[in-house]
Amino acid sequence: MSKKFSFEFVPFTYEELRSMSNDELQINLSKFKRFIKEARRADMETHQFEVEFCYLDNERQARSRVEKFNRNRR
Repeated sequence: MSKKFSFEFVPFTYEELRSMSNDELQINLSKFKRFIKEARRADMETHQFEVEFCYLDNERQARSRVEKFNRNRR
């Protein structure tokens, strides 16, 4: 029994990344991690998913640095 997995997505714009809540960002990180895993299982190219994952992870890291800076500043 195999499940049909849809790999279709529209890349996020910079504005969409910036406007995501932290929860939405985490959900999308998990989603692209799953895309990469499933694409590898299906012997498909993963580059486009990895690039999108990197953009999402970069935004997460940037927010983390800002939050850490703001906490230390108080």
